Amino acid sequence: VFSCGLWLVKKRLLHRSWRELTLVTTIFLNVIDMPFSFCTIYDIVRDPYFYLGETVLQGIPDAVNFVVSTFVIVEMAEGGDEGIVYGLLTTTYNVGGPFASAISNQLFGLFEPKLSDPKNYVEDRPTFRNTVALSFVVTYAAAFLSLLTLP
Repeated sequence: VFSCGLWLVKKRLLHRSWRELTLVTTIFLNVIDMPFSFCTIYDIVRDPYFYLGETVLQGIPDAVNFVVSTFVIVEMAEGGDEGIVYGLLTTTYNVGGPFASAISNQLFGLFEPKLSDPKNYVEDRPTFRNTVALSFVVTYAAAFLSLLTLP
């Protein structure tokens, strides 16, 4: 599916603004994720194949995001400096994951009942389900707020 997304970008989306593609794919990825997550959290559908089926739907927008981020990096570089700029921006991007994990661990550590307590997952009480849902809402909100940084 990811390869189909790369082909789609090559054939149909190269003339589009990178800002527009980033905006649309970020919104699409999060909106697609919501029903899968909340149906699983609230035990409407607790089938691993249902939850994992989401990744198939996200393949094409993931590919668009990949191409856009790669093209933007190359376009930002001056002639002859593409490799250094690509390395610098890729390293910065890769630091984002661990940094986001550290921030989310601190933030979600404040939630009650605790998301880090395995007992809560086994008991699966409605209050804990609401806490898990709230953690997803915070994550979606952060993704949507990040769109405000698009120039």
